[in-house]
Amino acid sequence: MSNKNIGLEFIRVADENPDYLAIATDTLPITYDNLKSVVESFALRMSQLGIDRDAFVIMHTNDMVAALTGVLASSLLGCRFAFASKTLALAPELTATHVIATSEMKLADHLRATVIDESWTPHKAFETEKPLANYPGSESEDDPWLYTATSGTTGLPKIIALSQRIVWERSMAARADYVPHYTKFVPLFGCTARPFLSRALSALLSPCTIVEGKDFEFWHSQGANLVVGSPEQVRDELQGKELAHRFEQLHVGGGKLDPDLAQELLQHFETVVNLYGASETNRTFRNVFSLDSNGNLQLKGEKLDSEIEIVDDNGLPCDIGEMGEVRIRNSYLALGYVNNRDAQARNFRDGWFYPGDIAEWGVNGELIIIARVDDLINLGGTKVDARTTENALRMVKGVKDAIAFKNPRADSRSELVAFVELEPLTHVQKCLDEAKWFCLRTLSRRANPGRIFQIDKIPVNDRGQKDRLACISLVLEKMDETQR
Repeated sequence: MSNKNIGLEFIRVADENPDYLAIATDTLPITYDNLKSVVESFALRMSQLGIDRDAFVIMHTNDMVAALTGVLASSLLGCRFAFASKTLALAPELTATHVIATSEMKLADHLRATVIDESWTPHKAFETEKPLANYPGSESEDDPWLYTATSGTTGLPKIIALSQRIVWERSMAARADYVPHYTKFVPLFGCTARPFLSRALSALLSPCTIVEGKDFEFWHSQGANLVVGSPEQVRDELQGKELAHRFEQLHVGGGKLDPDLAQELLQHFETVVNLYGASETNRTFRNVFSLDSNGNLQLKGEKLDSEIEIVDDNGLPCDIGEMGEVRIRNSYLALGYVNNRDAQARNFRDGWFYPGDIAEWGVNGELIIIARVDDLINLGGTKVDARTTENALRMVKGVKDAIAFKNPRADSRSELVAFVELEPLTHVQKCLDEAKWFCLRTLSRRANPGRIFQIDKIPVNDRGQKDRLACISLVLEKMDETQR
């Protein structure tokens, strides 16, 4: 059995801290001993369903306690585990042997799932039975355990499988942010999202307290001192609200943090940390924002335990102010993607992971994300930022949104093509003519789209980002139809 087992480590921590608060809710506080009992009752019921090392469990839930419990119980039993997602459903080789779901989920009629009901609670499960005497865990600490989908909807799905060892090392590395018996952690991420799960496991193994809910006064009453979410989530939660109390730390991830927003957030938090990372790498770098005694914004970049470089087209490290592509490596890097060799070859090269970000180093050591690799399009040896074209098109009256991408026709010259999504009641041809004329007047020759087409809805990926690969696929499909 693996000696780096997250479930067994949680039980050890719970045994040493039985009365410490694991999860603070506005209804029922859950101590480490309480949570341990729930994990053991889940493990018992899952074992009775035939879940063992050969099983692959898919879980449907929106409940934080159930989500954490399912993950920890799966670790104890050594089965493979994943939360349900659209991307995961596109991977036929990952067919579940068991589907379990909490009762609040409205499941499709065709989906056969075992509902997690009252019989899974400790006071019911252990009325006539006892917790399992031994937990098998994974046969090897490097066996696939936790499956998670990354962004992207075109082509084969991008799914990574994390082993017990990888999750263990990631949790240990992130524990620097979770001070034992001190940190009170408020997650804004959804309970099945990877950013929540990685942080929650680090918190529970420290041990710390997870504070559930979005009520600021409840956060304060529980002594919350670390709030974690995406920039958009934090902005949405704080919008138009006055906080009576200033909190110690805010960690944001999953998006670029604008300095103006950081300054605004520092009115509510003493320190704002923008964490950089990915499902493939975990947390790898952070930009730390604070205010000096005069209220001026201060920014400092801090490397964590990962190697992170910005390299030019020849793979050579860039100096301060030089733009290049980000690459990362560490001891707990994902090994690649499940059944997606093209994406693996593109993103995992020579022991490095390339997340697809264009960046530069700032004068204070900060990591400045400039664009995605997909945003910079090579047209005959000249790199054009497609966002410049998109911004120009959005300035045209009647254009709701736009996306620009390289013309995929093999017989075409190297040029941009654009799709525009129009406002209702807009005269299509007139708007397209005006858009083409506006681009000719305002953009460089290379940034001008050779053709502009109207589209009902611009494709987006799982993260809500506009998807250029999907647009290229649409063009190629249309070409194929006309050639039949």
